Amino acid sequence: NPELISLSGLSSLQNIGQSLVIKLMQGLESLEGMDALREIGNYLIIDSNRKLKNSSGFEKLERIGGGLEFSYNDSLETISGFPNITEIDGIILIRHNDMLTGISGFSQLSDLGGNIDIINNDILVEWTGFDQLTDMSGSIRILNNASLEKLAELPLVTSIGGDLDFNTNTTLRSINGLVALESVGRDLYITNQTFLEDLDGLAGLQQVGRNMIINSNPLLEN
Repeated sequence: NPELISLSGLSSLQNIGQSLVIKLMQGLESLEGMDALREIGNYLIIDSNRKLKNSSGFEKLERIGGGLEFSYNDSLETISGFPNITEIDGIILIRHNDMLTGISGFSQLSDLGGNIDIINNDILVEWTGFDQLTDMSGSIRILNNASLEKLAELPLVTSIGGDLDFNTNTTLRSINGLVALESVGRDLYITNQTFLEDLDGLAGLQQVGRNMIINSNPLLEN
């Protein structure tokens, strides 16, 4: 609905049994208006909303039963405003948000059932606010984020069940946010990291379940 500019008529909504999809709403500038929402049974998808600038509006949301996705939002500058969410049972997918500079605001998230995929966000600089996240069954894939300088601190993540993949984040200098990591269930890739200087953030790593590929990192010393 290109004419819709506000979600304010949904201010009493507390629970959605399946998915909430906000897509192709070209006049929508804000997600404010669902202030009472506490649980989404399946997916929360924010996709292709040309004027949307931030994700504020989900301050009471505690659980997403599926995944969380932010994709192709041309004006989105920050992803934050999830201070009470503790559980996401599926993936976190953040991709192709051309103006996105920061990801934060998941300070209470402890349980994640799927991947963290952060892909092709060209001016993303900062990823913070996941410090309560515990061991993951899925993967962490950080791919083609040309301005990302460092990772979120993940001090409670000792194991990743899937892959750990860093590819073509050309300004990434450190992976020290992973200092607690002891095991990767499948593959570990560190490739095409132009300014990555060391692997000190993996000092505690004891096991990789399948392949370990470290390639085309010109400044890597260790």
